[in-house]
Amino acid sequence: MGLPEEDGTPVDERSHSFVVRIWEEQHGEEGGAGQIWRGCLEEVRSGSRVYFSTLLELCDHLGKRTGMVSPRATWRDRFLARSRHWRVGSHRGQE
Repeated sequence: MGLPEEDGTPVDERSHSFVVRIWEEQHGEEGGAGQIWRGCLEEVRSGSRVYFSTLLELCDHLGKRTGMVSPRATWRDRFLARSRHWRVGSHRGQE
C-alpha cells in the first residue's frame, strides 16, 4: 500500500489503474467506409470491463469510475450556456 496522503487515505485506495484496448473492425466491403474502431476499458483492481465505440464514451466511463468530469459534460455545459446567451440576445430589440 502507498504512503498516506494528508487526509490519511493511502494512495493506492485513491488511485485507479486501467487497461484500454482498441481494435478496428471491418463492416461492409473491404477497404470501404465500413471501418470502425471499438474499445474496451478494463479496471485492473476489479477486472470489470466496459466497451465503447467513441472517445467520448471512453471519457464517460472513466468519469463514472473516477468521479472526474467527462469532456461531454463540459461541452454540454458550454453549449447550454451559449444557447441561453443566444436566446436572451435574440430577444433584444424585439418589443
